[in-house]
Amino acid sequence: MATISIKITGDKETADMLKSISEEIKNPLVPLDTSSKKYMNYISSNFEDEGKTFGKAWAPLRPATIAIKQALKDAGQAIEVEKPLVRTGLMRRSFGYEIKGNNESNIYNATDYALIHQEGGNVLFKGRSRRIPKRTLAEVDDRRIQVVAMTFEAWVYGLIRKHKAE
Repeated sequence: MATISIKITGDKETADMLKSISEEIKNPLVPLDTSSKKYMNYISSNFEDEGKTFGKAWAPLRPATIAIKQALKDAGQAIEVEKPLVRTGLMRRSFGYEIKGNNESNIYNATDYALIHQEGGNVLFKGRSRRIPKRTLAEVDDRRIQVVAMTFEAWVYGLIRKHKAE
């Protein structure tokens, strides 16, 4: 009768490596930070291409709005006349992110008027109700979710390569 014998080697080393990797995975600050920076770049691109980054081109400004912005520019209170969502540049500069704990990153805009532009709605301007069209500033869509997932995947593969080399 023939005997088959199987010997498994390296199981302790593999277990040790997986334990080390699992400890590092508990603290994903690197991929959180990287993902947040990438998302900030998407927001910046979205201002450049007026909404097309997220597939939602911004409505052009109405002539009355252009006239208001031109008067503000003439008075030194605006940097742009015909481009939507850019008067002084403050809203664009007010995007930021913060990492909370070990597993959360929040993208935010510090202005009090970004949300009305993001969602659209009515505001009072000089005592009259004005309609603000929805212009997407930022969005969590399938493409951005995939970018975040790929960032985390690359980070985990990097951990595996790092611990295999040790």
